[in-house]
Amino acid sequence: MKNTITIHNKEVPVEGDRADLLIKSSYLLEWSKTIDETFEVHSIVALTVVLAFHDSTKVIFALISVDATSPEGRRVFSLFLRGPAVAILGIVNYEGQDYVITVRQPRLPKGSMLIELPAGMLDGETDAIAVALREIEEEAKLISTLDLKKDDLIYLSEFFFPEEKTIILSPGGSTEKTHLFAFRKNISKEQFETLSNTVGG
Repeated sequence: MKNTITIHNKEVPVEGDRADLLIKSSYLLEWSKTIDETFEVHSIVALTVVLAFHDSTKVIFALISVDATSPEGRRVFSLFLRGPAVAILGIVNYEGQDYVITVRQPRLPKGSMLIELPAGMLDGETDAIAVALREIEEEAKLISTLDLKKDDLIYLSEFFFPEEKTIILSPGGSTEKTHLFAFRKNISKEQFETLSNTVGG
């Protein structure tokens, strides 16, 4: 049976690695709905499809090759399908000096430890604010240390893009949409010392 996906009322063939699972994945289906008249998609090849450990039918990442025509002509695009995420820009002020909350984690693409903003995947959840609060507690213990609440978060990406509520940080090759939040708080000496010595997970 031939695997296809409908784009602009046209059946587009999908071939390659686990194509039968890819055509059912929300990542491919949601991406296909975003395609407007700028592009005409001719075919899709699944190069690599990664499945969830707990569910061998659920696609969590996919690298695909897309044969498409754009205003610049026909070419083959490489595209990384990945689900939505959250990221939090936290600024704390101690004794008149601003500090940005970051976490230090091992990241193989960089090949070393990386200093980054607290962030995480939605993994099928729809409440981005709840996921953001969970991530900043898991990674930086901010809720317990700063008594951070939902109302403290500023939905930055919604402010700039009220319909999408997200930004794409790597639009040249990835579909990952990020819900970007921010907060700013004045903190005490005790809170500053706690944050400076916090080890997240």
